Amino acid sequence: MKNKNEKIIIEKLVRIEKLTLELTRQLLTQTDDNQPFDWDDPSTALTIKEARDVLNASRNKVDGMRKQGTLTSYYRGKFVRLCRREVEGARKTWSVMKGKV
Repeated sequence: MKNKNEKIIIEKLVRIEKLTLELTRQLLTQTDDNQPFDWDDPSTALTIKEARDVLNASRNKVDGMRKQGTLTSYYRGKFVRLCRREVEGARKTWSVMKGKV
């Protein structure tokens, strides 16, 4: 069992990580040229498979990032697209940190 101080430190680190991910997501969704998300434009939208390839991660990891809110999902019926800027930002923060790039 961890002592009380270690538990408090871990909780604070988890909170800091969540806040960092949220701020990163907010910054990446702001477009410099105010270009809206275009479902059919490959320069702004990625399929989950394409995002998986960019991140060099598993489908489960991409789904986890979607559930965390790190990646915003856009739906059209049963189909899903992800914002390219968010995926590239996640690549910088997650894939590089994990040594996958």
